Amino acid sequence: TFTNTTDAVSGNVGGAAETGNTASDLLFVQAFPLLTKEYTTDPVGAGEQVTLEFTITNTNSSSGLSSIEFVDELTAGAGDVGSSNGILPFPVSVILPPVPDPPCGPASSLALVSLGTERQGVELSGGSLAAAGSAVDSCTFSVTVDVPDGFPGGAYTNTTEEITALVDQTETTVTGPGASDDLVVRGAPQLSKEFIDDPVAPGGTVTLEFTIAHDAAAAGNATGIGFTDDLNAVLPGTSPDLAVNGPLPVDPCGTGSTLMVAPPNILTLTGGGLTPDSACTFSIALTVPASAPSGSHTNTTSDLTATVLGQAVTGNPAEDVLLVTGLIVTKEFIPQTVVSGTSPDTPGTAILRFTLDNTGAASPAGDATGISFTDSLAAILPGTPDITAVTPLPVVTACGAGATLLGTSVLIFSGGALIGGTQCSFDVTVQIPVDVEDGDYINNTSAVSASIGGSRSILPPANAVLTVNSTQLQITKEFTNDPVPPGASDLALVYTLTNLDTVNSASSIAFSDDLGAALPGLEATAGSNTCGVMLSFPASNISVSGVTLGAGASCTITLTLTVPAGPLAGDTFTNTTSAVTGMINGLAVTGTPANDDLKVQTLRLSKVFTNDPVKPGNAVTLRFTIENLDSANSVDQLAFFDDLTAVIPGLAAVAPLPDTSACGAGSALAGTSFLTFTNGSLPPSGSCTFNVNVQAPISALPGDFTNTTSDLLRIGLA
Repeated sequence: TFTNTTDAVSGNVGGAAETGNTASDLLFVQAFPLLTKEYTTDPVGAGEQVTLEFTITNTNSSSGLSSIEFVDELTAGAGDVGSSNGILPFPVSVILPPVPDPPCGPASSLALVSLGTERQGVELSGGSLAAAGSAVDSCTFSVTVDVPDGFPGGAYTNTTEEITALVDQTETTVTGPGASDDLVVRGAPQLSKEFIDDPVAPGGTVTLEFTIAHDAAAAGNATGIGFTDDLNAVLPGTSPDLAVNGPLPVDPCGTGSTLMVAPPNILTLTGGGLTPDSACTFSIALTVPASAPSGSHTNTTSDLTATVLGQAVTGNPAEDVLLVTGLIVTKEFIPQTVVSGTSPDTPGTAILRFTLDNTGAASPAGDATGISFTDSLAAILPGTPDITAVTPLPVVTACGAGATLLGTSVLIFSGGALIGGTQCSFDVTVQIPVDVEDGDYINNTSAVSASIGGSRSILPPANAVLTVNSTQLQITKEFTNDPVPPGASDLALVYTLTNLDTVNSASSIAFSDDLGAALPGLEATAGSNTCGVMLSFPASNISVSGVTLGAGASCTITLTLTVPAGPLAGDTFTNTTSAVTGMINGLAVTGTPANDDLKVQTLRLSKVFTNDPVKPGNAVTLRFTIENLDSANSVDQLAFFDDLTAVIPGLAAVAPLPDTSACGAGSALAGTSFLTFTNGSLPPSGSCTFNVNVQAPISALPGDFTNTTSDLLRIGLA
């Protein structure tokens, strides 16, 4: 224990010298075992071994240490790489050191220990060291760690727990900090594979696609990429097995890479190369032998090997399942998009078509009997009621002399039989209940069971999507010639009605539009249409009904409107119709309301260069006109600005500036290169014009240049 004390603090307070107190504290110094660690052989490639070396040193010069202990957690738990202090996924393979044995003193030992669920570490216990300065005041030992195949590249910090020991001849426990080091791993590219067009029938052809990707964070290029795929191991007991059909791709994974088939039917990639954040994809066609058994067959490659920055790396193998079957069951809703029922007496309907296809199989080896599956219609929609089948159900003997179909909410098909090279189908009418929410609903059968060539097989389910959408009509609207001034009598409004159903016609189509709700006084005075309806004028509330449209057809209604003279409550008025309604096949259908904004222009600012083109250095007249389009109300506090230099650098107004009193007493124009007009006013239907002489700079280049003012503003008003 060491005492550290300052002298007294001193200074001047109010011009007088003052002396304060001293400060003191104790420094406690304690000897403890010093632990260090180092991955001495990294960087290491994924799938390779690395040496982890520990050194423990006694810093106490007066006493030895005993019961030295620490734990180094090497695993982070499944799916939790890099968390806690651990770095490797469980399980980890650690080779304990044969020398020294014992590792740190006569009674010491080193062991692998479990630290919880899927967590593992290395533990030293019973260590002992002589006092610092003695011959055995430190110890060094190593373990060998296997880095798993496919481990991602990067730098992973590994920290031990604190190290503890007993001071000799006492019961005092001393504790030292844990030791850390970064394990640098060179990651391998990642290999994946997929049979992209199975299920495939015996005797058919399937495409096998491989993808190799090199991570964007990889330390360097991957070279010498390779793997093998034993095609003879996919269909056990079948000879021949899968066979390559057609030429193999050239340079499949970088220039100089090679894909070949080596005896006995082993697909081999060598010499691949990838840069970080790149990938290669290549595929081969494979012939499935006619004797291939139906079912799921797993195909697994070897590990992927490569070199990254001179370091050998190993990636995980790739795996996919090849589904072989001559019998495929499919289903579809006809039409796929239907309308919800209107009432219990008028449910919506659709056809659910099942197809059993055994055309890919040869007879008799591919003959299918005992075909069966179920289809729970009651599991399609959320809640109840659900979809049900309409009885009587169809006769299904086309799919086998003993085939039967039973049920309404759950369909049960059994006893089906198809010889190789044939197919069959049957249709079930299903009812769509009332008030089904619009959306896509998936209908899956159970797995399909069948006996094919005398062997029982379980085949994939059939599935189909049913879309419920009562929005089968569409209405749009547009004010085609706004903005217009207050009092305008030629405003055009166009409605377009469309039947979105491309199969069925729609009838009783209707909608309404309250024009006065958007702008009081807005009124239709004339109109025409291609929808076959009678319209009455004048009208502020438009009501349309009884329209009939063929499948996918449209019609338009065009109105001429009169805008009130004012005063108006603004310049933008949103006009929205009702929803559009109608009937298709006796079922109610709808369309969402349509809206558009009517723009009423009460003020207008225009400008023109009256005598251009102009030569560089010469003057041109810029004429401004302001109009009040409101026939009932005056307007004041008008302002705008015009940045002439934004047109041509050096373009400027020539003094004197014009008198703008025609635009209101007290109005003014100021500036040269940046013109500002303020305090304008106009009576109802009033207008004013003033000219500004503007000189083009001598440096101006030939060309057309657009000059745009700001908006015409009313100061202090929105």
